[in-house]
Formats: sequence, C-alpha cells, structure tokens
Amino acid sequence: AEGAHAYKINGYYYIFIITWPPNQRRTQLCYRSKSLDGEWEMKIILDDNIDFRNDGVAQGGIIDDADGNWYFVSRPRRGRQSSRLNANDMGG
Repeated sequence: AEGAHAYKINGYYYIFIITWPPNQRRTQLCYRSKSLDGEWEMKIILDDNIDFRNDGVAQGGIIDDADGNWYFVSRPRRGRQSSRLNANDMGG
C-alpha cells in the first residue's frame, strides 16, 4: 500500500490508501475509526480501470467545499486526467 492520506472529520479518523494485489489493478481503500487504537472499518472506495490499461487509481483524498459537500479526488495510475466522486454518496 502507498499514498496514505489521514484526516479527522466529525469525530472519525479516516485513512485513504491504495493497494495493488498481485496481477490486479490498484484499488483505493478507506479505513475509518472513532479512535486511533480502536477497531477500523474498511471500504473499497474505487476499483476501476478508468479506461487506462487496467492500472487502476493512484493516491486519492477528500476535500470539502464552502457548502459542506465532500468529494473524493483521484487520478489514474498513469496520465493526467483526474476524477471526482461525491463523497456524500459513499455511505458515510
């Protein structure tokens, strides 16, 4: 795994990382916990080839706007095109 991004938002700790199992594409994961030494939930955030040689995604993170909306931002493993997903729709 690489590209860890850590956040504390509304009482939760979040860690975003990518993983790339052997012979598979890179996948963006998110871990969430109420405490640093507590139990961590894991969710696959993005597992898509993004139409680029099945390499998957590179390091992503989250940002918010002035209206309180959250977005996940990432880019393909290779190339310059970035992608944005509404993090409010990602299930918490």
